[in-house]
Amino acid sequence: MKKLATLTTAMIFMMSAATAALATDYMPFIKVSAIPSEKKFALTITNLKESAEISLRDGATGALLASEEADAKKTFAKVFNLDNLETGMYYVSVKTSMQEIVQPITLNKYGVEADPNKIRKFYAPIFKVHGNQFVDVSYFAGKLDDVVVTIFNNNGSTVYRERLDNVLLVEKRYDLKTLPWGRYTIQVETEANVYTREFDVR
Repeated sequence: MKKLATLTTAMIFMMSAATAALATDYMPFIKVSAIPSEKKFALTITNLKESAEISLRDGATGALLASEEADAKKTFAKVFNLDNLETGMYYVSVKTSMQEIVQPITLNKYGVEADPNKIRKFYAPIFKVHGNQFVDVSYFAGKLDDVVVTIFNNNGSTVYRERLDNVLLVEKRYDLKTLPWGRYTIQVETEANVYTREFDVR
């Protein structure tokens, strides 16, 4: 297995105020409001810079129960009726290219409960492949997290693997010049998600 050289490493544990402000400005804001004494909730999304996929899923099985698409630069508002569903846990997901926001929902015999303090946010990494030279990976975890970066060849064999413990922000450049021609997959694995990107070395 060939060892891939790391050209540049920058693991930043505290984001600057300017970077944090930019990230906040780009991300959508969601609000889930339970309708009293009814098995319904209203979902409102603002600050959408790009289109978003909205899904309602079963909290136990992950089965998709409803889906919508919200248009960019418009406020999205809709009432979801859960009257035909059994009591239990569900969740609403709002997903863009950069972030997924998940709001857990509890459905009981009295109605819907949605605690905004239980919202979880997942951020997708950004991959930039520069020809046959190198690939850049930028990833903001949103919280201190363990991250594993792996590069696989076309046969699924690992050609490079790196574990980064307890990081908030990862910005790394990986040298591709030592790799033989072929198709590769770079993978970023976190506690909650796995993200991949395919690229060619020619």
